[in-house]
Amino acid sequence: MNRANVRTAAGVVAVLLAVGLVAGVVWWWVAPQPFYRVEADGLYFLGDQPQEYVAADGWFAVITGLIGVCAGVVVWLRCRATGQGAVVGLFAGGLAGAALAAAVGMLLGSADPFAAPVGSISQGPLELRAWGVLLIEAGAALSVWLLLDLLVLRDEPGDTFEVPSAAEDRPDYGAIRDL
Repeated sequence: MNRANVRTAAGVVAVLLAVGLVAGVVWWWVAPQPFYRVEADGLYFLGDQPQEYVAADGWFAVITGLIGVCAGVVVWLRCRATGQGAVVGLFAGGLAGAALAAAVGMLLGSADPFAAPVGSISQGPLELRAWGVLLIEAGAALSVWLLLDLLVLRDEPGDTFEVPSAAEDRPDYGAIRDL
C-alpha cells in the first residue's frame, strides 16, 4: 500500500472511532436495562422473561448497522481513488468503532444491582451478550462498498473498451492462399 492508501485507512479508522464514542452513548441511552427486585437471598427479575438483554443486543446491532451502511456509502463516494486504503479502513474502523461503542455503553450503564438495599428495585447493568454483533458495522460497511463498486459504472482513465471496426474482424484470406 502506498502513502495515500495508508492515510485514507487511518482517516477512516479515526472517524469511525469518533462515531463509535457517540454510538456508545446513544446505545446506552436507548437500550433497555433489566430491573431487579433485591431480596436477602439474591436478585429477582421484575418480569418473567428478561427481554432487556435481547433488546440491548438488538439496539446495538441496529445502531452499528446503520453506522456501517452510512460509512460504506460516504467512504465509497469520497475515497474511490484509494480503494485498498478505504476498504482496510472500513474493516478496521468498523471493528474498532463497534468495540469502542460497546465499551462506552457498558461503562455508562454499569450499575451494580447488589449495592441497592434489600427490598428495593435496582437497575441492572447494560451488557452486550451476543458478541457477534460487533461484526455488523464492519460487515455492513464492506457490503455496501462492494455493492456500490459492482453496480455503479465508473469512467476512469485506462478503463476504456474499444469496439473493433468491421475491417479488423475479417481474416486475411489472401495470406492463407499464398501458403
